[in-house]
Amino acid sequence: MQIPGYDIQQQLGKGGMATVYLAIQQSLHRQVALKIMSASLAANEEFTHRFIKEGQIVGRLSHPNIVTVFDIGVQNSHHYLSMEYLPGDTLKERIRAGEISPDRALAVVRTVAAALDHAHQRGVIHRDIKPNNVLFRQDGTPVLTDFGVAKDLESSTQLTVTGITIGSINYMSPEQFRGGQLDARSDLYGLGVLLWETLTGELPYHAASNDPFAIALKHANDPVPALPDSLGRYQGLIDGLMAKDPVNRFASAGDFIRALDALEHQSAEIHTESTELIPDSAPAARYPAEQHHHDTGTGTGTGTGTGTGTGTGHRWILALVVVALLAGGGYLGLSLLRQMGNGGNPDSPPTTGTEPSAQSTATMAAATTPEVEPTVESLLSEAERLLQAGRHDPGQEEKAFATYKQVLDLDPGNEAARAGMLAIGQLRLGNRYRDMAQSELDAGNLQASLEQIQKGLRLAPDHPGLLALQETVQARLDGTTP
Repeated sequence: MQIPGYDIQQQLGKGGMATVYLAIQQSLHRQVALKIMSASLAANEEFTHRFIKEGQIVGRLSHPNIVTVFDIGVQNSHHYLSMEYLPGDTLKERIRAGEISPDRALAVVRTVAAALDHAHQRGVIHRDIKPNNVLFRQDGTPVLTDFGVAKDLESSTQLTVTGITIGSINYMSPEQFRGGQLDARSDLYGLGVLLWETLTGELPYHAASNDPFAIALKHANDPVPALPDSLGRYQGLIDGLMAKDPVNRFASAGDFIRALDALEHQSAEIHTESTELIPDSAPAARYPAEQHHHDTGTGTGTGTGTGTGTGTGHRWILALVVVALLAGGGYLGLSLLRQMGNGGNPDSPPTTGTEPSAQSTATMAAATTPEVEPTVESLLSEAERLLQAGRHDPGQEEKAFATYKQVLDLDPGNEAARAGMLAIGQLRLGNRYRDMAQSELDAGNLQASLEQIQKGLRLAPDHPGLLALQETVQARLDGTTP
């Protein structure tokens, strides 16, 4: 086979649609990966269009973690694509070799998410996110490849062959399996499976004889799987990526990255500020409500003993809360992230007041009675009042959080304030699961609604909305209400 301008050296790999060769680009004397479409598919206009479309799509993407395309053309009925040669192995091979630590897994997935965020912002969804499509440069940089089944959201052309679902079954989103409308959140589901596999070394769903249809049904219907206890701190990330309904996933790859950064920030903060170390072998609590009861040593105090202490437990809970809040897309979650990320000094003014007018400023300047500084006790009392009101008004929740932050500014170790912030996080998590349960109930999915309620109650056992909804759903399941 001859492609003008290229000296083909050897075959690198072969798939159902094309064969990839190592070649030398004569004009620049550089190694390239030359992807040549299978001759048997050249007569199929749809496959030919898809092959050309891959080059056009990747050609307009410019990102350090996306493979670079140099040229595309046709020679003697051979459609070819010249692109960056990546001599490293694939992520799949590294997973099989057991070479990926949890920290490295998160770093790799973060770069893939950054690549997806770039593509999504330019109207491109990949549709085939899997470890085999993540390769490494010689310096170890992960690179997302194989946009052969990517979809250009700005194009009306349908690239799905009639009767065939595009993608890889083990990483396919429920809506992709059903042949439904896809958007960027479908890629996030595949990213969640990739994260799961990179962390655990295994796929999240299995079926007898690896029956692809049975596996696809599990992706569509089975609950989001639970990570092993040792990896439980990352469960919020998995939940936000692999939710069955796209509405309940992270809104974007960028949101996932911010949630990941928040979790890693909290982890680093714990190790920096605490003299109490949590052993790697200690199981991480999956449910924030249970975390502060866990003790990995002999001490139980909040000082510098050998136990984890309730302060450290609360910090782990808050880290998980931030992840879950971002997955839900709530404004409070972003507010929590901003304030935690800069050491408790939010960029915006406090939410407990408004900017004073010139007249009120002058009046205050003329006042002779000095303003009384609030005490920790008075702030805690006000925060508790706002928290109770916040069970029905999200705006009061935010004010309660800001007030608890004031307490911690005055008394960084105040356990009542930490507990209050934990309660706010639990309330917000409960709200998220209540909304998901209500959506399932509205759709007539009683059992799915009950499952969401039960998940929420494990995180927020006293959530009034979840408890009330549980009674409604259970009554319908028992046939005691219409």
